[in-house]
Amino acid sequence: MIWVDTILRGLGIAERFRAVVGGTDVPCGKPPPDVYLRAAEELGFAPAQCAAIEDSATGVIAAKAAGLRAIVVPNRYTALQDLSRADAQVRSLEQVMGLLDWQDLEGLYRFRHQIVLNRLCNLHTYKLARR
Repeated sequence: MIWVDTILRGLGIAERFRAVVGGTDVPCGKPPPDVYLRAAEELGFAPAQCAAIEDSATGVIAAKAAGLRAIVVPNRYTALQDLSRADAQVRSLEQVMGLLDWQDLEGLYRFRHQIVLNRLCNLHTYKLARR
């Protein structure tokens, strides 16, 4: 997780994240759901109140096993994986924005930045959570 913290601090955005959980923070990394369960717990939300933005089958499996909604944005390395377990599959992060019920989630501005940063920093463990 040191590299994640370093990236977030380097970009000057660490304070935008209420929780950052990585595979080294839990007993088992993906595909077991430990990362997502810990993140939901740290955010103070039930997993069913969260959505994960993922790019791989392994991440989708972990998110669904934890009880989260999963939106997958495959990349050139994961596009041929079986991503059928995701609740939705889109080609770009811009399309993700239209899938979320923003009345159930925190502010659009905050989440737009966290979704983009999730992908830029390869932080597949950050969850979108509603109040």
